[in-house]
Formats: sequence, C-alpha cells, structure tokens
Amino acid sequence: MPTLTNIPPAKTIQSWMNSSQINLRKNAHHWLSHSLKQHNHTIKSITYLTHHDAQESIVAHITSTHHHTFIAKIAPHPNVIPSEAAFLTAWQNQNIQTPIVFDVLPANHITPLPILLLEYLPYPLLDAIDQPERIARNVPHKLGQTLARMHQATASNFGRPLPQNPHIGQHPTFTDEINDALLTHHLPNLINQNIIPSISTKLAQQAIRTLENDLKDRPPSNCHCDIKPSNIFITPNDQLIIFDPNSRITHPAMCLALAIIRIHIDSISHPPHSHAETKQLLAGYHAHAKQSDTKPISNHILQAAFYLRSLMLLRTFLQKNNTTKITQTLKFLHELI
Repeated sequence: MPTLTNIPPAKTIQSWMNSSQINLRKNAHHWLSHSLKQHNHTIKSITYLTHHDAQESIVAHITSTHHHTFIAKIAPHPNVIPSEAAFLTAWQNQNIQTPIVFDVLPANHITPLPILLLEYLPYPLLDAIDQPERIARNVPHKLGQTLARMHQATASNFGRPLPQNPHIGQHPTFTDEINDALLTHHLPNLINQNIIPSISTKLAQQAIRTLENDLKDRPPSNCHCDIKPSNIFITPNDQLIIFDPNSRITHPAMCLALAIIRIHIDSISHPPHSHAETKQLLAGYHAHAKQSDTKPISNHILQAAFYLRSLMLLRTFLQKNNTTKITQTLKFLHELI
C-alpha cells in the first residue's frame, strides 16, 4: 500500500486541490469512523497511509473486531469506489491477482461518499526493487503479460464508468472521451502557457483518429490507467498484485502507453535501464496477445497513444505545478516526435 506515514488527512491539503478534494480531507476521519461503526466494525486502530505524491483518495489501514485488518478507501467523487470494486473483480475473473474486495459501504446521511473495504496485503511494493534487479528477475515481462490479461476484460462506451453501471463509460466514443479529458479545455491551456506548440492540436486530432479507427474491430477495455511500481505488490515468488486503479474504459493502448511513459519519466537518469524495462514489458504484452489470439497493438497505434498520454500527463503536472515532471514529460514527447 502507500507509504505508512500516518499523516492526518486534514494535513494533506494541497494548493492544487479542488473543493471536493479539500472537503474530503477535512471530513475523512469522521466519515470513515461513522460508516464503519454503522456497519458493525469496531475500530481498534486506524492508521492513514500517504502516497509520496499527494493522491486524491484517502486510504487507511484499519484494525477491527470484524475483519481484523483491512484497508478502507474513500474518494472525492461518488463513482470512483464502485468503479474500482467492479474493475478489481473483473480482473480477478481474468486470473489477475488483486486485493480481495470485502465490501462497498454505501453513502448515508452522515457520510456522503461510498467506502471501499479491501484485503490488507503485507507485501512490499514493486518500487522497493530498483530497475536493474526488476529486469534481471524478468518482472517487466510478467507485468506486460498481466496488462494484456487485464485488457481482455472489456466493456462498453468510453471514459469514467457510469455511477449506476461501472461496465459502461460516460462517453459514446473514444473521440468524445479525449475531447472531454484533453482537447476542449486543457490542450488550449497548455498551448497558451507556451508549454507545447500550437501544432499540438492537429497532432492530437490525428492521434485520436488513429485510435478511433483501430477501435472499429477492437472493444474498449477495463483499463487501470495508473500502472506504476507504487501501485503493484510483489510477493516472495515474484507474483504481481495490482491495486489502486484510475478506472477507465478506453483503448487498451492508452493504458499500455502510460505504463511505459512512467517507466521513462520516473527513471529519467537511467535511460538504458528504462529502454530495457520497456522492451521486456512489451515482449510480455505481445506474447500474451499472440497466445490468446487477441488483436495486437501495433507500434503505429502505440505511438498515437504515447502522444495523447504525454499531453494528458502535462495537463496533470501543470495543475500540480510539478515543473520537474513537466520537463521529463516534454523530453519524452520531443523524443517521440
């Protein structure tokens, strides 16, 4: 799970957070305590877990008389928790290891947001292992195979899952999804702040058309969209356990591209290792796709996803004023073009 620093949620408010995120931090302890008691969980101890980069959700390690120890998670948007529970279950059906979902506590008159109760796993995170060792142990290849199996869980429409049905996205087409997530507001802002050139709009539209055309004979997938070593447990026998998705129904290349970009921008000082890790991950992904007779993701498709994902990361890093990550993402983008 995230780093156990036990910082109270109210002290993790960041300047970039919106009103929903701030409200969650101010009330999280009260809301969690109330809902757990309402569902007969007598809390013996509660320890808050904090990411090294401030996350939107609040995660707590709970010791109770009901499930003994478990993880409780509450997010600022009401559809995040039902979507995460549905995606974790769908991936388990694809033989992907994830934490077991114990329950989803519904919102009530005191706690306005649902709460996810998950299995507590006492394993180290993958980011505790450095790149050379991960490569030597063939971990990226296993992760590529895992991603390919995850992407075999398919759904309908695109974007954030609907609150009433997490197997249907909020947008009818991939183009609508990316217009909402990037082109309508965020891309013009990146251009106006001289972070990217004006031709980026045309290039983004071309990339969208490329992926939209590919979707004519490929269903959208239940995508994690935040695969990185800090969201993966590794067991003593090198089994990977995936958690904490940014649940999206979209083109699987968008999820694969983001996983690869993160390898590069999070390890910018060791490009040879990043290239080797990427090569292994792609080999594992393509090997499983071939074995399962799934339509492969070509280099042309992946390049289009790289471009869109890089722009979406720039949007996020600009919002959080993370100049280091903006520089690293721009470097990846320039090498791509």
